[in-house]
Amino acid sequence: MPRRTLIALLVAWSLAAVGCADDLPRASEIKHMRVLGAATEVQGDVTRSSPKPGETANVSWDMAFPDLAHDDSEIASLFVTCTAPTRFSGQPVCQELLDAAQGSHLTDVVKGVAGLRNAQDCGAKPDQRIEAGPFSVTCVTGMPHSEVKVESSFTAGSKLIEGIICRNATPMIDAKDPSGVRCEPHKGVKASQVEAIPVYGTVPVQYKSSDVNHNPSLDAADFGFGEDALSWPTLTADEATELADDCAAAAVDQQVLSTNGKDEQITIEYDADAREQHDGEPEALEFSTYVTTGRLDRRFTVFASDAKPPLKETLKWSVSKELRDKLGDKSKLVRFYFTVLDHHGGYAIARRELCLGRDLTRPTNK
Repeated sequence: MPRRTLIALLVAWSLAAVGCADDLPRASEIKHMRVLGAATEVQGDVTRSSPKPGETANVSWDMAFPDLAHDDSEIASLFVTCTAPTRFSGQPVCQELLDAAQGSHLTDVVKGVAGLRNAQDCGAKPDQRIEAGPFSVTCVTGMPHSEVKVESSFTAGSKLIEGIICRNATPMIDAKDPSGVRCEPHKGVKASQVEAIPVYGTVPVQYKSSDVNHNPSLDAADFGFGEDALSWPTLTADEATELADDCAAAAVDQQVLSTNGKDEQITIEYDADAREQHDGEPEALEFSTYVTTGRLDRRFTVFASDAKPPLKETLKWSVSKELRDKLGDKSKLVRFYFTVLDHHGGYAIARRELCLGRDLTRPTNK
């Protein structure tokens, strides 16, 4: 492969790694398919987010949809894993590609890039993993996920994983496309029906005990609804799908909490003693809250490292009169997502639902 072709592919991949597009009117509203976060779990120790050399981590992306009838079954994704650059500003590029562009380690990278190009179409084998020189290529359907293998000889600070998540389309590597990747619409699907989200992220590698990091424990988190901070039951995915368009009966039975959609209070609480320690200090925790219907007064809730217990904050949620009038006498299931980051590579997500309806009885604690 001529060197200029390799560099062209390098540039294409740098353009592809643009993170998660966020063009929502408000960052907390789910108006279209969206990536909320990615969880890293070391195989054999799923609470840990920091793999060591010789270990493999599973990385999975949590998706959200405005319509609760939609789910991950409509998604196909492609991911490339390589070495994260030692430093970058903006979109990261595989360190191997940077080395090759500078003339070092060219042979292995050329073979690897050739492997990438041969594996560019996920449609032929929708669920596969290909090792291509210093790279790996993963094509998956359903929940976006990929393995990140850290070689025993690995010495860099982190692994880089980047790619694209497609709905109603097949993900492909395309060096001719300005982004380096694209989503090819399924047969009979219009381009306007395709949703595509380019993603990238790094997985820090653990070399010493002080590098270890665990995902925040949701057992230490509590989410309350209303001024009385009612206990908030969790629905299974099947229950949520069944109740998506008519949840009134379930609300009467208190299988799900209910609301008329006017101003409501949401409480986020975390056990201060459950925070992981880094350099002798408790880690800071950053919660983000999202909702499929209505508006939250803010997205972020941060418990700083020096925050004193109790770690407890409230935010407001409401539905406009226009939306309530449009719903009329019908009911609708509303989903809230709560994600938490520890800024050391740890992440977790919780989901809760409410039944929205005009004349539903105010819920009470049983």
